[in-house]
Amino acid sequence: SGVVSFGWNTGCLNSAQESIKPWIIESYHHRTGITLSHYVLTFIWSTTIAIFAIGGAIGVFAASPVSRRYGRRGDLLRANLLGIIGANFMAVIKIYSFI
Repeated sequence: SGVVSFGWNTGCLNSAQESIKPWIIESYHHRTGITLSHYVLTFIWSTTIAIFAIGGAIGVFAASPVSRRYGRRGDLLRANLLGIIGANFMAVIKIYSFI
């Protein structure tokens, strides 16, 4: 079940690449004045996907101690709080990346 979920989530992230890659190119060009090559862009995207997988592994190992300490409900509330904080960071980065 976990493997299917991971594969599905990775697929969802890859389906967003067509809108994220142009944003990476525009942001990098705006900040440095240099246009990214296809190889550097692929490296950045691959690193993004790898970090996503590493974050999943950290979450798996942290789930049991957090669940034991706070219970299932507390664990879910904290996970949702982290999701809201992450969404806010992404919104702020998107807004300020072109300033």
